[in-house]
Amino acid sequence: MTDGGSTLFAQPLTRRGLLTSATAMALAAGEIAGARASITAVQVNARVIYQKFEGWGTSLAWWGHVVGGFAPNIRRDYLTRIFGIESGLGLTVARYNIGGGENPRYKFLSYRAAIPGYAPRAGTFDWRADARQRLILHECMGMGVTHIQAFSNSPPYYMTISGSVTGAKNGGNNLKVFDFQAFADYLADVVQHFDRTWGIRFQTLEAFNEPTSNWWKYGGQQEGCRIGNAEQNRIIPILAKALRQRALSTRIAAPDDNSIDETLASVKSYDAQTLDDVYQIDTHSYSGAQRQKLRQFAAANKKRLWMSEYGDGDKTGLTMALRIVQDMRELRPLAWVYWQAVDGGGGWGFFSNIENGRQTRYIVNKKYYVMANFSRFIRPGFQFIGTGDTDCIAALHVTQGRLVIVAVNAKPEPRPIHFNLAGFRYIGGRVQAYVTSPAYNLKPISGPGVWEKQFRATLPGKSTTTFVIDDCRL
Repeated sequence: MTDGGSTLFAQPLTRRGLLTSATAMALAAGEIAGARASITAVQVNARVIYQKFEGWGTSLAWWGHVVGGFAPNIRRDYLTRIFGIESGLGLTVARYNIGGGENPRYKFLSYRAAIPGYAPRAGTFDWRADARQRLILHECMGMGVTHIQAFSNSPPYYMTISGSVTGAKNGGNNLKVFDFQAFADYLADVVQHFDRTWGIRFQTLEAFNEPTSNWWKYGGQQEGCRIGNAEQNRIIPILAKALRQRALSTRIAAPDDNSIDETLASVKSYDAQTLDDVYQIDTHSYSGAQRQKLRQFAAANKKRLWMSEYGDGDKTGLTMALRIVQDMRELRPLAWVYWQAVDGGGGWGFFSNIENGRQTRYIVNKKYYVMANFSRFIRPGFQFIGTGDTDCIAALHVTQGRLVIVAVNAKPEPRPIHFNLAGFRYIGGRVQAYVTSPAYNLKPISGPGVWEKQFRATLPGKSTTTFVIDDCRL
């Protein structure tokens, strides 16, 4: 066996640091070059402690709008796989989309993206709207979701310049200036109704979605609205006041830009009042390189930081795994949220519902198991700690004494690796591994005990491997 299985671990190190040849990791048959491959030494430094994690998550748009209409037993299957901890992903963060509601004259929106708004006409609310996504929110909260955020992709159509929630005809700003207050009131009224009538309290409210992007154009298939930095500087204080007037504890998150660099530019553009009204900085991490600078800006201004959306079309999950590792090492967000758990096809979702929600069958992508390599083991309350390799992250639950290391090998060749845990006062127990590779889906593999606070393994090609040690003390 050359891909995981019983060959993952090397025999415990001797005092001379040699491997027992009979039980060393078997590389591919005849793989002489691999046998000579240098071993990557990784220092896991428990004395370097980073953020205390709040959880992994998903947006409910648009799959919640679809799956919420399925029969209860089918809906439960989806929810258990996404939010269940024993056999699912164990996600604990959910982002609920407050729909703007499209102009009834237009049929631009795709089936799954046609999120109903709560105010079909100015001043008139229909609280029966969006029952399906709301049902998913209610049920996932009963399955362990602890952090919920409301977000908006577009104001209601009658507040827009183009008369459509899909965007402006030229991709420019699409919220009417004289409706800034009306938009803030709409969001605050919805949040208040959730809180006071339905008993659902959003910790944060995000009024924008990729607001400085110029691809939100009239006639698109989803809601979107460009709202520039100057306009954000006006809207955020208005929204903060609207929340205070309703005596709501919900705080403002912003700006939710598409890239790390755009987010940094946006928050740097905020004046003192606007920045003071922002409780949490949200960013997407589709692109951008200034993770450290954004993290430093958040820390300097005493702001919480979330990675609120990322997605890609690679169904193997390796692209996502590398982005998770990069974000956790450089950005260090309190939460990490994938775009949507269920998608209409290809590799964007953990599941592919090939008929865009019109039938209930789904395909489980390899990406699902890769996500589980992170989300099942690094749980809320873990603290990320230092690691000396750019393709590895480590997290520790101090009171439980549990150490979790996730290592990604995106290359086709196996990668020998040596973990040094010398920073711990005590390491006991055995190493348990879980491998997702082309051949395996979260395959559990029991390893040897840790010898002198070290252990060795070989990461299979194109794999994500989680190592768990249950008796660690600082």
